[in-house]
Amino acid sequence: MIDNVIIMAGGAGKRLWPASVASCPKQFMRIGGEKTLFRQALDRAEALNLSGHIYVVTHENHVPAALNEVKQLSLDLQQQITILAEPVGKNTAPALALASERMILDGREKETVLVMAADHLISPVESFVIDVEQAATTAKNQGIVTFGIVPNSPATGYGYIEVEDGVSGPCPVKAFREKPNGQIAQEYVESGQHFWNSGMFCFQVEHFLAELDLHAPQVARVFAQPQQNWFLEEPGVCFPSSLLRELYHQCPAISIDYAVMEHTQSAWMVPATFQWSDVGSWDAIADMGCSTTNHEIQAQNNFSYSELPVTFCGVDDLIAVVANSQVFICKRGESQLAKDAAEAHQGS
Repeated sequence: MIDNVIIMAGGAGKRLWPASVASCPKQFMRIGGEKTLFRQALDRAEALNLSGHIYVVTHENHVPAALNEVKQLSLDLQQQITILAEPVGKNTAPALALASERMILDGREKETVLVMAADHLISPVESFVIDVEQAATTAKNQGIVTFGIVPNSPATGYGYIEVEDGVSGPCPVKAFREKPNGQIAQEYVESGQHFWNSGMFCFQVEHFLAELDLHAPQVARVFAQPQQNWFLEEPGVCFPSSLLRELYHQCPAISIDYAVMEHTQSAWMVPATFQWSDVGSWDAIADMGCSTTNHEIQAQNNFSYSELPVTFCGVDDLIAVVANSQVFICKRGESQLAKDAAEAHQGS
């Protein structure tokens, strides 16, 4: 049984511009249901029947949106949740270091924790719970466990996890592979030894911090010796004090994959039995069939995500997004350009 959960709710979500913007990023969008992605992550955490706590790490600007979601939960669940507000995003390694050090202050260093993103889609919950229980058992034996997704296409937008052939349960990781080109991705899929890297982890807190100290001391030393005066505490929220702001200023920006997972000798993988999507592009959402109200006249295979009805006439294979007083249109298969469009508008 897993003890605690860390939900990483940072990031700007530029790949889903203009529906995802700095003031209301991807994790607060409603995709694949009536609930936001963040609320769905909270529901998954609740399904785990935790004995411990839920730590939400997010940018301080997004605390109001996160609190609004938390206040819709039962009072018992609200009491299990602490929002840790970062003064600035420094990628996942500092975020996890902060949450883990906070857990030490809370006396939870010997407990297990599941790390999951606030902006993924996962179903069914029952399979997710079973897989997490497997990961928690492995983590108690000094493993840092990640969840591998069986690839259904030679995707080039994900990192891959390499394991021995024929695995059916928790197994040691042979190597983490960078995002490949199309040919290598096809080889990975055909090998049966490569899984998509889901970006979710399970570990025992003190073991993770020991591995962080060993492989990324430039991050570990910044957050060593946690203190209560790092935080300005309000009900349900820990805002950064001037001391914590200075620590973040000193800390490098680095992902947990680069900082720890690609170097540790205790990396394990659980093959996921649940369905997973990182909802990483408009193409991915279009493929899920989540189109809002739209009409096609002598047109086909178009997708819209819009606050207004959209009608496609005489055109095929387009994506149209209308949100936040902005319009984004591209060919299907080219939605990665949304990030470029977001940056162009940000700089204009």
